[in-house]
Amino acid sequence: MTCNVIATGSQGNAVVLDGTILLDCGVPFGALEEVCQDLSLVVLTHIHGDHFRPETIKRLAFLRPALRFLCPPWLHQPLSSLGIHERVIDVASTAYRLSYGRLGGTWRNIQFEMQPISHDVPNCAWHIFADVGGQLHRNEVFYATDCGSLDGVEARDYDLYLIEANYGEDEIQERMARKLAAGGYAYESRCVESHLSREQAEAWLAANAKEGWSKVLFLHQHRERGEI
Repeated sequence: MTCNVIATGSQGNAVVLDGTILLDCGVPFGALEEVCQDLSLVVLTHIHGDHFRPETIKRLAFLRPALRFLCPPWLHQPLSSLGIHERVIDVASTAYRLSYGRLGGTWRNIQFEMQPISHDVPNCAWHIFADVGGQLHRNEVFYATDCGSLDGVEARDYDLYLIEANYGEDEIQERMARKLAAGGYAYESRCVESHLSREQAEAWLAANAKEGWSKVLFLHQHRERGEI
């Protein structure tokens, strides 16, 4: 299973699965230039600019007219307003999985299941299922970033978890206390309310991931402003 994390964090998010599936599109087009011609599907989650970058989406659609876009209902209108043709937009629903036979990579019989998750705007996680040539086992991937909690979300024994671990709870509380004591504004309070801590992510994984089998990539990890 190939997974290429092009960017993750508040400056932009983009992950490529199987060489052909782009999860989130929150980066400048230049970051996608090398993979652009191999993409078959762009999968979106929410409207924030580090996940949904209008100019990049428009450029991809212009250069690749047959490129498909899979989105939750709340991103249908924003995509349409960018001039993306209805014939290449697939709108997901919680009532069913969307299926694609093959998207040009090694995966086939690919299915996507959307699940809403808590954030400060409508957002979703994606459950992705696919057959891989030569393997009897069906690959299962879970993707979730920008969520205040994963309560009520279940993804047992998946092969790969791409999950936010935005901050350490002790560290961020210390930063907030220091800034507030100095009379400043602690923007980290928004992180606590709308992003998953590493401790929350690890607790959720302990209940869902299969020890010795599942692989985990932590995404969207918090940095102090100005840090590189």
